[in-house]
Amino acid sequence: MGSIGFLVDGVSIYNTSDGFSYSYANSKDASPVAGIGPGDGIWNRDAWPNEKISFDYALNHPQPSGQYHAHVTAIGVRYLLGDNVLYNDSTKQYSENTGTTVFQHSPIIGWVNDGLPLYGPYGYSDPLDTGSPVRRMISGYVLRDGTYGTVNLTSSGRTSLPKWAQQSQGKTNPLTATQYGPSVSTTYELGHFSEDYDYLGDLGYTQGSNSTANGSTILFDLNQYNVRYCKTPEYPNGTWAYFTTIKADGAPWYPYNVGRAYFGSPTGGASTTSVMNVETSLTLYYKGSTSTVETWTANPVSLSGNTVTLSWNAVEGGTYQVSALTDLAGSTWTSISGAVTPNGNIATKTENVDTTATPRKFYKLTRTGMATYDSLGY
Repeated sequence: MGSIGFLVDGVSIYNTSDGFSYSYANSKDASPVAGIGPGDGIWNRDAWPNEKISFDYALNHPQPSGQYHAHVTAIGVRYLLGDNVLYNDSTKQYSENTGTTVFQHSPIIGWVNDGLPLYGPYGYSDPLDTGSPVRRMISGYVLRDGTYGTVNLTSSGRTSLPKWAQQSQGKTNPLTATQYGPSVSTTYELGHFSEDYDYLGDLGYTQGSNSTANGSTILFDLNQYNVRYCKTPEYPNGTWAYFTTIKADGAPWYPYNVGRAYFGSPTGGASTTSVMNVETSLTLYYKGSTSTVETWTANPVSLSGNTVTLSWNAVEGGTYQVSALTDLAGSTWTSISGAVTPNGNIATKTENVDTTATPRKFYKLTRTGMATYDSLGY
């Protein structure tokens, strides 16, 4: 609960829930005015259908303590960033530009607490080809109405959870009677709860391709966290990224911004770094380098008095050992004490020498270690 990230205009991003759930013992939803607590935490109310009456034209609203936030597509900030949104100055309302068939890739509209960017709804149709057409990214979630192999909650009742909810809640199907939700009705329409949605990947379909299962074929772009790995204008070499999800008519569609869990880890190491007077938690990672092999610099050896300095282009994150030899016909290289860690891409090593001695010394360097790095490609 609370902020799971921030839009680029400073507005908080909240998850899909309004903070309340169905209470079996009371046979009704918990709510701010129901006086029965937060509910059972099994059938969790979706903020979009339950709170949208309080959303402003930018599709945001404040919570009781005053924090203004977004649960669904942030259409106001998307308009400011030029992301296929129209604005009517007379009615002060925003709308999706559904009349166009030519889209630009959505900009980054926010950042999630696990460090990944949140884009608007539009991305490259081929995730690894920046020359492919741009289109609306399709959510992997569908209503549990009997299509695509889902359970039909209208006929079965809310007696089972989708797989993703079983995992997040630590429960198994079938539920016990005291864990049931209310029957589908005009009061509790399908989509009233987050658990009314199933993830297609849990039903045998494959993300990112026209895949067939349960007698149906469907294409969806995003995993259960609302993420995919793709190239973007800001990350031409690729990144994991969230995309906000909408229907073809522009209406918000589950899970809107972020699924019911982070894709990455929102936990970093402690830091005393302060940004805008707000204490932040940061982790220092090996960040890679343009150098992939070691080479000597243009002037690899310099002599000042009796101090010789060696310098070379290093692989960032590497650790080096410099050795010396006075006779190339020999075979015993003597290590010069002290390992070398480069500063960025440049590494240096100094040694005091006898400038009157003959023959002069020969030097070699060996990379002896390499910092760990993120093999997932973040």
